[in-house]
Amino acid sequence: MREVRHGLGTALLAWGLLVPGLPAAAQAPAPGAQGTAGPVSQAPPAATPAPPHRTYWDLGHYTWLRLAPREAGAALNDAPNPREVAPLVQRLGSVRASTPDGEQGLFAPEELAGLGRALGEALSVAGPAEDLLLFSSFRRSQGFLASPQAVAARLFLKDGALNLIVQDTRLEVLGHYDPDSSGASIDYGSRTRTSKVVLTCPGALSRRGDWLVFTLEQPPAPPAPPVAAAPKADGHPVQEERLRALQHLLDEKLITEKEYKVKRAEIIKSL
Repeated sequence: MREVRHGLGTALLAWGLLVPGLPAAAQAPAPGAQGTAGPVSQAPPAATPAPPHRTYWDLGHYTWLRLAPREAGAALNDAPNPREVAPLVQRLGSVRASTPDGEQGLFAPEELAGLGRALGEALSVAGPAEDLLLFSSFRRSQGFLASPQAVAARLFLKDGALNLIVQDTRLEVLGHYDPDSSGASIDYGSRTRTSKVVLTCPGALSRRGDWLVFTLEQPPAPPAPPVAAAPKADGHPVQEERLRALQHLLDEKLITEKEYKVKRAEIIKSL
C-alpha cells in the first residue's frame, strides 16, 4: 500500500498538481472551485448608466438653446411626449410682440425655420426639473448696416401645454453679449417677475403680458360612418302611391285623360 501511495504522489508531482512539502489534503480544491464539478459563483455585471441627454444647442452666432434647472420653487414640468412638441413649436410663428418699432412678429419666418428642429429636440428631452432657455439673434431691420437683435425667452411644458415667457424681444447683442460665455448674465424671463414685453397670439392663453400658454390642439373627430340605407320592401310602394294619386287627379277632373295616360306610362316604365 505504501508503494501505491508513493507512486501516486510521484505522478501528481510530475503533473504539477502537488507542491512538494505540503500534504495532499491541503492542496485538494475546495468544492465549487474552478476545475471541479461544482458551479462557479460570479458577481452580476454592473448596470450601465444611461448616457446624459444633450443640454446645449449652438445654432449660430449669438443664437443658442440651453437646458437649465427650473426656477427655484417652481412645480415640476411635464415629461414631454415628443409627438406633441412639433405642432406646439409651429404655433410660435403666430406670436406677435411689442417692440420699439411697434407690434411685430416675435420671430421672423426664416429665424423660426432654423430654430424649429432644435426647439423640438430640446423640449423632447427636457426633464421635469429643466427649463429651456432661448437666445435667438436675427437681423430684423432692413439695411446693410443693421445689427442683429435677440429674443431672450424661457420655455417649458406644463399640463400638456407649451409655456413661453419672454424677457426681451429686441436686444442689441453686438458688443454686449459673448456667444461663447455661459449666458449666466442674460435674463431669460421668470415665472415670478413680469417684464415689459406684451405678447399676443390667436388661440393662446395669455397668463400674463409676457407669458403665453399654447395648448395642444385636439385632432378633429373622425367622420361618422355612413348610415346604411334601409332595404327596400318587396313590391313597388312608391309607384303604387303615385298611380293612386294620379287616378285621384283624374277623378277630380284636375288633369285630362291625355295627361293621365302620359304620366301613367312614365310611372309604369319606372317599375
